[in-house]
Amino acid sequence: MLTICGSGGRDGGFSQGKCLTEAVFSFPLAICIDPIHPRNFFVGDRSSVRYVDAATDRVSLIAGGAEETSGGFADGIGAAAGFGVVSGLVCTMNSERLYATDSSDFGRIRMIDVATRTVTTIAGGGQLGSQDGIGLKAALLFPARLVFDRSSSVRPESVLYITEAFAIRKLVLDTAQVTTITVDRFKPSTDTAGHYSPSFQPRAIACLPTGSLLVGCNMTRAIYWLDPHSGDCKLLAGSGVPWDRESPFMASSGVGWDQPVRHADGRFSDFALVEDERCVWISDTNNRCIRCMTLPASVFA
Repeated sequence: MLTICGSGGRDGGFSQGKCLTEAVFSFPLAICIDPIHPRNFFVGDRSSVRYVDAATDRVSLIAGGAEETSGGFADGIGAAAGFGVVSGLVCTMNSERLYATDSSDFGRIRMIDVATRTVTTIAGGGQLGSQDGIGLKAALLFPARLVFDRSSSVRPESVLYITEAFAIRKLVLDTAQVTTITVDRFKPSTDTAGHYSPSFQPRAIACLPTGSLLVGCNMTRAIYWLDPHSGDCKLLAGSGVPWDRESPFMASSGVGWDQPVRHADGRFSDFALVEDERCVWISDTNNRCIRCMTLPASVFA
């Protein structure tokens, strides 16, 4: 494993420049590849979005700024834009637009025009809660990761799925309509208000070519297959049992679908899907490791 850019030390900071000798990162939480230049990538670094150019060996600022100077939430251009914490990034295939989850004032979804470096809020008005609605009238509760629904061959980048504190949200980009995905497995039978069990804390998410989702749930230490249209949800790996202090995390390996890998526990922070190889790379925070899971054929049916 190589350090590509940044100091690699304990002390964070914020500066641009040459990748290894000058650039310093504050708190990089999100990363996504530049599809047009796949050796380059975008980084969500606390309250900024930065670009790493391998060809020129430079780290540059796209938007936002250092935590002490960004001033929190603000739409704007380049350094005039403000973010809370950028925890998720996804880029269109033409590399023209970035979409970011921003936890400032409970949660917003931001769009970044890469060429002009213009940041616009497209969903979430900063109010507390998890309320469906259009654009700024919708409420998001600490959004984490996001992914395009690329199952449509006609418009593969028209819908985003977003994980937040206790739910998965769907954002239709044309209308800015935000709705909550119904997950029958985690909806208490006695609840009529559309709320979900506190044990459902989704974070990592990936979209399969079929349009179904892989979801990593922190509280139940498990990975689920989810049909976002029907709400059908199956345990794929992990215990599926809510975490408590008496139940340690484990990093066992194994194979399973109808019989899931019950002891492959972890707190799954992010997924990287490799469609050609039908596998997913997994960032497991609590076990401090990167793991790989081969997906069963049933997932792609």
